Amino acid sequence: MSAFYLFHAMGLYPNAGSDVYLISGAPVFERTALHLENGKALEIERRGQGRYVRQAALDGHAEIANGARLVLEMGERPGQWGTDAPPPSLSDEASK
Repeated sequence: MSAFYLFHAMGLYPNAGSDVYLISGAPVFERTALHLENGKALEIERRGQGRYVRQAALDGHAEIANGARLVLEMGERPGQWGTDAPPPSLSDEASK
């Protein structure tokens, strides 16, 4: 249970059984770094205040395992980010 809390505090939700991580909402910390086994890091930065993710940007790395920086722009009201495509699902025929 503590691992799920730590992921949530970083603004992530691990999708069990897959290599997909969902953005779960507002990170508790302004900056977080996960140091990976290969010496690289995943950095997560929260910009602004509020409980809604208004924009998310991954710095262009295709694989988080190669090191990446995720910037989450937060706001008090929901925006359009995340409304155009649902997250992948194993029950969705298009993702198989």
